[in-house]
Amino acid sequence: MDLNRDGQYDTWERVLLKATSDLTTPPQQVSDTFTIPDTAHVGITGMRVLISDGTWMVPSVCGSYYAGETEDYLVRIEYPPCTGAPDAGIAHITDTLICPGYSVKLTDTVHQFKNSGLTWEWESSTDGNVWMPVPNSAGQDTVTVIVPVATYYRFKIFCSYTNQTTYSNVMHVSMRPFYQCYCLSYADGGTNDVTDIGAFSIGNFVTNTGGPHLSNPNAYHRYTDYTGAGIATLYADSSYDVSAYHIMSSASHIDAKITLFIDLNNNQQYDAPDERVWTGYTDAGNVYIHSSVDIPSTATTGVLTGMRLIINNDLAPSVASDEACGTYTSGETEDYLVMLMNKSAGVGQLSNVRAVVLFPNPTDGNCQVQLETSADVKNLEMSVTDMTGREVIHRSYENPGRHFTTDINLAKESRGVYFITLKADGEKIVRKLVLR
Repeated sequence: MDLNRDGQYDTWERVLLKATSDLTTPPQQVSDTFTIPDTAHVGITGMRVLISDGTWMVPSVCGSYYAGETEDYLVRIEYPPCTGAPDAGIAHITDTLICPGYSVKLTDTVHQFKNSGLTWEWESSTDGNVWMPVPNSAGQDTVTVIVPVATYYRFKIFCSYTNQTTYSNVMHVSMRPFYQCYCLSYADGGTNDVTDIGAFSIGNFVTNTGGPHLSNPNAYHRYTDYTGAGIATLYADSSYDVSAYHIMSSASHIDAKITLFIDLNNNQQYDAPDERVWTGYTDAGNVYIHSSVDIPSTATTGVLTGMRLIINNDLAPSVASDEACGTYTSGETEDYLVMLMNKSAGVGQLSNVRAVVLFPNPTDGNCQVQLETSADVKNLEMSVTDMTGREVIHRSYENPGRHFTTDINLAKESRGVYFITLKADGEKIVRKLVLR
C-alpha cells in the first residue's frame, strides 16, 4: 500500500505476507490484520495485491513472475473521526506592537489535526467581541497578515461530527504612537534576505545589538524598531560623526548601500532628497563605514522626530533606499526617535511636548491634530488663525492627558496658509497648515 502517496511501492510499505501451502482443501484463503501508521498520508492512494506460485521466489512488487496474478486497487486513507471538543492548541504571534500597515505572522502548529471532520481558520476582531474570518486562512497553520489598526486574533477549529467549536488563546496587536510610525519600509526577501546593520552611531548615540538575523534566521522580523529603546539628542546647526557596520548571515559578502533619513521639519514623513542626510556604500574590504552629517539651522526643534537607517544590497537607485519608503529584497530598516534642540537649550529646558502632527498637510479641508506629551496635560487650548490673524476655530479641553487627538474642518474657509496654535499648560506650540 502506497502509504506515503509518492507514486511507488517501497519495501517498507508491504503490509501483508502469507502462504497458502498449509491449506489442502478449498477455500484456500489467508487473512491477517495490519495497522495504518499515523505517518501515512491521507487521501486516495494505490494498493496492490499479488499471488504467485509458491515454488518460485516471492515476486517483486514491480515486474513479471512465472505464475499468479496481480490486482490493483485504489483506497482512501483518512484520519479517524473527531470526537468531543477539538483541541485548538496554542497560538503565537511575531509582534504585538507595530505601526499601521506592517505585518505579523500567526502560528498554531500544536492544534488537533489527525482526525477527519476537522476544519480550522484564523479570525480577527477590532473590538474583541465581533469576529471575522481572516481571508485565505482556512486550513492554514501559519498566516501572515497586514495589520491596519489595533486588532485581536485567534485560531478557530471545528469538529463536524460533534458540531463543536473551540478557540485558541486571543492575541492582541497594538499600534505604536503616531510619532513612532512613518511610511512602510522593510526587506521582503525571506531566505534571500542576508544583510543587517550590526552597529550604528550618530554623535554620542550608539546601538550595537546586532541585526535580526542573529536571533531571527528566517528573517520574519523584516525591520527593527528602536523607537522605544532611547532617544538621540541632536542640535540644529551642528555636525555629527555617523557610522554603520554591515553584517551578513553568510560568509559570502554582498555590497550594500546605506542611507540615513531624519524628519528635520517634523511633518511625519521623510522628504527626499533634503532629509536624506547620508548615503554610503560597503564592500568586501570596507564593511565599517563612517562619515558626517549636518543638522541645518532650519530644523524644527523642541519635539521628537523620526530617524530611519536603511541598508540595502541593491546598489541601484530605488525608492526604497533613496526615498525611505517601500520594500526591497535584502537588508534591514531601523527606526529611531530623535530630539532636535537649539544650541542654546539646556537639558533642563526640554519641552513637555514630545510631538505635534497635522495630518494630512496640505489638506483639502479635513485635518487631524495630534499632540503627544511626556506628562499629563491639565489644560489645553487650540486656536486656528489665518494669515491676517483672524481666528476661525477656538477650542478648550480639560485633562486631555498625554495622547490628544482631534479633527478640524476648514472646508468652508479660503485656500491658503493657516496656523494651529496649541497651549498645553501654558506651553505654546505653533504649526503651519496649508489648505489647498
